[in-house]
Amino acid sequence: MNGAIVGKAKFKLHNASAVLTDLSDWLVKISAPNARDMLNSDTFDGSGSHGFTPGLRGGQEFTAEFLWHTTPFAVLSGVDALDNTSLLYETSPEGTASGKPKLSGQCYLKAFNPDASVGAIATMTATFQQTGAQTWGTN
Repeated sequence: MNGAIVGKAKFKLHNASAVLTDLSDWLVKISAPNARDMLNSDTFDGSGSHGFTPGLRGGQEFTAEFLWHTTPFAVLSGVDALDNTSLLYETSPEGTASGKPKLSGQCYLKAFNPDASVGAIATMTATFQQTGAQTWGTN
């Protein structure tokens, strides 16, 4: 497929010592949400149509899936122990070459789930909740 990007996504996250750590080597999949609330602004004007007004941005949930390895486990279990601490993250869907798009912002770790089934590849997922402004920029 012309223009398709395969296997270059990158993900970096603050560890428990507030050092931005690249977890891309074990990354299987990540979403990069950047949404805006849409507020219902219906009126009773007789048109029978809904109306919407753009609201606040950010605050979205996103999930990263990793292959099991001690590095992402150490980072995620370390930040899981931090209560009420927001973390800087960066995700780059096309990799980190100069000029490639990058989404960055602050988030909280909401859930951390190692998963190891008999006879299957061991993985772990982490669900994050964005907080504050999320910014699309370039590497």
